[in-house]
Amino acid sequence: MTETTPAVKRKALPLDAILPSRGEMTGRILATYSAATEEQMLDGKSWYPTANHLANRLDPESPWKAAGVISALSPQMDWERNMFLAERTYAEGIAYGCLGASCRKANEIYNGTGEPTEVQSVLGGQKTRAFAISIMVPDHATNVVIDRHAVSIALGRPSDDADVATLNRKGGYEYYADAYRAAAEIAGVSPNVVQAVTWTVWRETEIRTAAAVRKAAGR
Repeated sequence: MTETTPAVKRKALPLDAILPSRGEMTGRILATYSAATEEQMLDGKSWYPTANHLANRLDPESPWKAAGVISALSPQMDWERNMFLAERTYAEGIAYGCLGASCRKANEIYNGTGEPTEVQSVLGGQKTRAFAISIMVPDHATNVVIDRHAVSIALGRPSDDADVATLNRKGGYEYYADAYRAAAEIAGVSPNVVQAVTWTVWRETEIRTAAAVRKAAGR
């Protein structure tokens, strides 16, 4: 009899057997949200409205197309670079300087009709589809972007590749999204606000931690 490896066993287990309960996740998300400074709160709350303004500025006639381009370019890209690439795409008529798949999708969207259904079909992935919706509807009642940072916040620790892979399991994305929706209901704000504020807190905490580690190592 062949012994099943731990990795296979983990993959075969149901989500609620390998992940914290949604209640635990909601508690961690709320704790991070509550830890936000006034500046972080303002930054987070303005994040998607700012992205919405960018989409409307880039393409007043078809902001959905611009939102799709922005979202397509976003994987493994910081926000400043993401905005720069989106603006350059509109200025030069072609997307480049990003992941191959990201550029292909951005160009297909840019050269398409800009219809929301078409944009969503080209984007394909749950995270990028959700990102485009969040850009277009910052106060959406249920939509929420779940990325590696969002997973880390829900787990209460830096996530690894195995953690992020749970997003691709059946029901995985919604498992995390439901925790953010529950936190948003308790906080009295939209899920987008909770995600953006906690993302801001987590990012700045990571930056401080990395700086402390470098200092301790004498680098």
